[in-house]
Amino acid sequence: MLDKLDKILKENNVFLSGGVGVGKSYLAQEIKEEYKNNGKKVEALGSTAMSAVNIGGKTLHRFFYFGICKNLDKLLVQDKNYKDRIDDLNNYLESIDLIIIDEISMVSKELFDMIAYRCDSCFKGKFLIVGDFYQLPPVEKQYKEEESDNIEKNYAFNSDFWEKLNLVYLGLTTSKRTKDKEFYDYLSQLRKYEISLQLINYFKERVIHPTCTDSLDNNFTILYSTNKPADFINEQKLNSLEGTCFIFEPKIFEKIDKKDLYKWIDKNLKIPIELKLKKGVRIIFCVNNLEENYYNGEQGEVIEICEQDEDGEAWIKIKKSDGTIIQLERYAFKMTKDEIGSSVSFSQFPIKLAYALTIHKSQGMSIEKLACNINNIFDFGQLYVALSRAKDPNPDSFKIIFPNSNKFDFIFSNKKNVNPSVQDFYKIHKFKNLDVDEDFQ
Repeated sequence: MLDKLDKILKENNVFLSGGVGVGKSYLAQEIKEEYKNNGKKVEALGSTAMSAVNIGGKTLHRFFYFGICKNLDKLLVQDKNYKDRIDDLNNYLESIDLIIIDEISMVSKELFDMIAYRCDSCFKGKFLIVGDFYQLPPVEKQYKEEESDNIEKNYAFNSDFWEKLNLVYLGLTTSKRTKDKEFYDYLSQLRKYEISLQLINYFKERVIHPTCTDSLDNNFTILYSTNKPADFINEQKLNSLEGTCFIFEPKIFEKIDKKDLYKWIDKNLKIPIELKLKKGVRIIFCVNNLEENYYNGEQGEVIEICEQDEDGEAWIKIKKSDGTIIQLERYAFKMTKDEIGSSVSFSQFPIKLAYALTIHKSQGMSIEKLACNINNIFDFGQLYVALSRAKDPNPDSFKIIFPNSNKFDFIFSNKKNVNPSVQDFYKIHKFKNLDVDEDFQ
């Protein structure tokens, strides 16, 4: 697949898509390393801070100096004050061979227009755009319910720049997350809004009432649509443990208003601003770090906590769910300080309590024992993203929390699950399958 993708990128821009767990971001990382090993310049960019961390790159806003701008008109005004900085970016863009953009579903039309403006005159390389529009949509702009037509038009593929790129459409279809073909087939149907009685009954077998939530063992991670119930569960589980509670805040390396930084962390990253830990608490890793042997969605138990060793550093000893013991150190993050466009770096332990998460902050994770509370699903793609976090679909390891089984069919048949414009997009474009041996000349 890497050889095929490399060959196509020599002459074409590419959109690489597919359902959850098929290896889109992994393949993008591989092509990035391939380019670097061959002496080529490549920039890997994420639509969110977390996607940037997972692909080992930068955010779109940080790389392109978008600051707090939400559309092209505001960007043009901002650029008047930073001419030297934009000239430097333009010179650098001329030298780049490949730009990778990951998690494209969360890039709005307005943001994609801004990327077009930055690249139109000086970038001569190729684009590799990665993601799945059936997953979580752009969050840059909030629309009222009566403005649903605007919501449907807010995807990157509605930008004129999307058509101008003349993309080759490539798909991945083989699941790397689960080996259960029946589960993967039903997820694929849910992704495309191909709802059947068999599909509904398959997931209904895993339904438990909210009153049964307390009976779930501590190895389950519960997904909620909003922060409040997730935070409550985590706090409750932590308080039930005996022993000293250690609190770790971000370690900041530049001068910045803490409120600005904490607001950015809360909006963009999966890690908590104030990390509270006790010995014995269950945690989940929030980033991929192959060198240190931990991965986004992997879980473990805290077995030792050191606030300050002889070198003045804190560390946490964690026994992962596979039995491996690692000594976790702080992870370095970078943010864009919107007012001046410069980088601000800080470090924090890349973990959070694993008893409950929001659906948005679970994106990209594979969760071993999963319970999804789907009672308040409110956004396109949210149901699909939630259920597809399951690594093991066995009813002993995968539960769906819902209060009324009589209304369960409606939740799955709700048109809110899939945006019609996304359905139309995938019907119109033909994807070549990278998983099979096709002629890609």
